[in-house]
This record gives sequence, C-alpha cells and structure tokens, in this order.
Amino acid sequence: MNRSRSSSSLRLMLAVLAATAVGGYWLLRPTLADNGADAAGGHVVGVVDVAQIIAQARELQDAKVQLTDEQGKLEAEVNTRRTRLQQMEDALKKLKPEQPDFNDKQDELVRELTRFRVEIEERKKALVLKHLLYTAGFYKKLNDAIADIAKAKGLDVVLYKESYTEVNADSIEEMYAKIQQRKVLYNSARCDLTPEVLNRLNRYYHPVLAPREP
Repeated sequence: MNRSRSSSSLRLMLAVLAATAVGGYWLLRPTLADNGADAAGGHVVGVVDVAQIIAQARELQDAKVQLTDEQGKLEAEVNTRRTRLQQMEDALKKLKPEQPDFNDKQDELVRELTRFRVEIEERKKALVLKHLLYTAGFYKKLNDAIADIAKAKGLDVVLYKESYTEVNADSIEEMYAKIQQRKVLYNSARCDLTPEVLNRLNRYYHPVLAPREP
C-alpha cells in the first residue's frame, strides 16, 4: 500500500516538474527571441552581407575608379610603344642585310622589344599587387568595424551572409555545391548588421584627392 502511494506521489511529482519545465521554457522563449539569442546555447548572432558592402563601400568604389584610370594609362602607353616598335620594324624591313647599319638597327629593335615586354609585364604585376594590397587593407577595416559593432551590441558570433539568388546549375552536383556554399539560410532583419557596418565605413572614409596635373 505504501509502495503504491509512493509510486503515485513520484509520478505526480515528475508530472508537475515536467509541466513546470515546459511552461518555463515557453515563458522564457520570447525573452530569448527578443534578444536574438539561440534557445539552445544562448548565443547572440549577427550577420553581414560582405558582398553588398564591397559593392557599395565608397572607398572601394573610388579604388575601382583609380584602378581603371591606371589601367587605361598603362594601355595607352602600351599602344604608343607598340606603334614605335612597329615603325622600327618597318624601317628595318626597308634595309638590306648587307647595308652597314642593318645590324645596328636590328640589335636596337631587339633591345627595345625585350625592354618593352619586361617593363610592361612588371607594370602589370605591380598594378595587380597594388589592388590586392588595397583590398586586403579594406577587408581589415571591414573586420574591425564588424568587431566593434558586434561588441557594442553584445553579439557572440557574426556570420557571413550572402544575398539570396536563384540557384542555377548545369548538373545536380554543381547545384549541391552551390547550396553547400551558403552559410546563412535565414535571418531576421534585426540580426543584419550590413547597413550599420556600411554606414560606419563610409562615414569614416576620407578620400585623398590626387594632385592636379600641370
């Protein structure tokens, strides 16, 4: 008889505890949701659309304009020197091998052609390196801005968010690969730090005006 009563009391206690736990969870859940916390671990998460920031940051837009301008100047120089080399080659063709200055003209053309190829190749490499270093420097500023904003908001994790686009692929393997590349499948607007990060970067960016050419 006592055992029966003890079992009944134990079952009743467990039922009460279970109901209390469930009720407590549903009471606590809105609080966690309001703070952007994950119910399982209590971590507060934010997201940033890095591609959007790269496309809209004033600093990178100005850098792109500058890069295009430098590429245009280099291309103009390439065309000018190619024209000069073509003129030298045409002049050489008018000479006969037995003429006294043929060898000198030929050697001069070879030297100029070699120097042209080496100098232009080095200029192109320098331009690419300059762009890479500039982009790396901006990415450092981007990470610093994200970290500052995340700390101010008490966030634990900030994830890379991609802008949603339709997944187009020529094979199921390619489609799976594109799907697996996505890091964030859903986030609420309050978790998105992109506008704040972009505004911060643009606000602190001060372009340096290039000196005017005489």
